[in-house]
Amino acid sequence: MFSKLKLRRELDRIWQQFRGISDRITDPVLQLRLNRIVASGLPQLDGVLVSSDKIAIFLVFQPLGLSASTLETCRWLAENGYA
Repeated sequence: MFSKLKLRRELDRIWQQFRGISDRITDPVLQLRLNRIVASGLPQLDGVLVSSDKIAIFLVFQPLGLSASTLETCRWLAENGYA
């Protein structure tokens, strides 16, 4: 006999598979678009920092804009020789 938890988990799994049907249609279209964008060349910006052996990769997700502390961290990295 299925427990309520097991039944809910199975229904969630079926729902996720159902939602994935649209991905099978839209993903190839999106991939073609991305391939065209990359083939035409990605935009490059000339920075003001000189090259360095020390490189920092600083990932942030701030959908409402960069916070002051994020900008301060970038300044600190640059002041300490990171590119």
